[in-house]
Amino acid sequence: MLIIEGRKEDVYKKYQRQIDTERNYLAQHTLPNVDSPASFYDLLINDRFVNDETNNKYLDPLVNLYYKSYGTKDEFANEENEKTETSGFLQLLEIGEDLVEVIKLFNKYPNKFTFNDFNEYGKQDNVVQLLRDFNDVNEWAIERETKKNARRNKTVIFENGEYRVVVPHTQDASCYYGIGTRWCVSAKNSNQFPSYKDRGDLFFILNKKLDNSNPNYKIAVYFNKERRTISLWDAIDLNIGNYRYSEFLLPNKVTIIPLSIRQSIVDYVGEIDEVTINPLEILIHSAESLRYSTIINSRRVRYSGLMRRQLIFDVTDNSGKTSTYYLYLKKVVYNESNGLTTIEYEVLRNQTKLLEGVMVIPDIQDFRHYTWKSKLEYIFTKILNKLPSPEYPVWRPKNMHSTYSFSKRSNLADKLTDYIIKQNEKGEFATRNGFLVSIGKETNPGMLSTFFGSIKDAGIVEIVKGKKGEPSYYYKIGPNYKAYLTGKIRRL
Repeated sequence: MLIIEGRKEDVYKKYQRQIDTERNYLAQHTLPNVDSPASFYDLLINDRFVNDETNNKYLDPLVNLYYKSYGTKDEFANEENEKTETSGFLQLLEIGEDLVEVIKLFNKYPNKFTFNDFNEYGKQDNVVQLLRDFNDVNEWAIERETKKNARRNKTVIFENGEYRVVVPHTQDASCYYGIGTRWCVSAKNSNQFPSYKDRGDLFFILNKKLDNSNPNYKIAVYFNKERRTISLWDAIDLNIGNYRYSEFLLPNKVTIIPLSIRQSIVDYVGEIDEVTINPLEILIHSAESLRYSTIINSRRVRYSGLMRRQLIFDVTDNSGKTSTYYLYLKKVVYNESNGLTTIEYEVLRNQTKLLEGVMVIPDIQDFRHYTWKSKLEYIFTKILNKLPSPEYPVWRPKNMHSTYSFSKRSNLADKLTDYIIKQNEKGEFATRNGFLVSIGKETNPGMLSTFFGSIKDAGIVEIVKGKKGEPSYYYKIGPNYKAYLTGKIRRL
């Protein structure tokens, strides 16, 4: 106790002038409703960590660093100096509070700082280095604590000399044990762990004898409670298997995972009521990972993803033109009595509905054993037989307030395109101002600006930057002009 009081007294005597100046000034100028300590020194001697937990051993170096870095004796003594305004003092005290947080971290991890003797920062007069060190060490400490929490928030359900199977209970644990993979449940951004956790159980199979060059060095197993299905994903996020829960333990069904591990997963999940799963539903669930190209009806088809029950695929015709289609499965019904699967669907392109109908898939037992590629080919072939060639160009306005669609002939659009054609026939340039004058409008910058922007975005006209001796910009007919004339252009 005598040592603590002695340190307080020694520091006060050493910095008495600065401390008293701070006390006096704040006492006279601080507003009544402003709650602040009398000085930085008073803040420290009343701080539990500085005074009680560390016996004021950091009191001198903190006060020294504070006054040396943020205020000289003359600056504190001169009330005319702008640094001695009330707000300035209070800002200094806020910095002082930050220094207390710094010293707490330093006291815990001194060897992580540039100087493991805090007095050296005062001698070097290097508060910038101190704060830089604090940021680095604080980031390291947060990461360290995150890893500790991750290791705590998991369950190991199986382990031997070759494998370890982990059940992550939190997002941090999922990120920690899924590091090095492309799993969305282990991603730093847009992490999907909560949604997966809400709908089932995740298991990470870690192979101790494989390195990260082998995609099977980590395998994610996901049990979907609603579907009663189990899906497998390798480290690069490719789907490598989809099974009914009831067939997960069959001896020769899931060869990539040892039976002992599968048994531990089933033991963890426990007994469940088996439900009838439509094989096509499993297809939809699994299609997200499938990427392939095939030729159907002389057109190349590439499946490219799944979004909200919409199978996305690109179709390239003989001319090389590619269009993206969305197959939306509105309703899927499986009839157990006759083995028929009925699909109610819509086909959209760029939010425009092109086709809708009902598809019946016969002989469901045979269909169940098709490869995923064959299943998609079966569906796409049925759809493509009914689709027109991709001949409707689409466009999206850059101005969200635009109401133009140009799906039907527009009087104003006709006038502009006629003006452009006539100017070209005369060998003259078609300019914006020239067109406005031709229809009796003023040529101010905002006149018909939404129209001009939209018709350009639609590809009905194009803007050309003029060369030397030409107008700065002029119009010519665009690539979608003929589609506009025939009513085949579509706005997104």
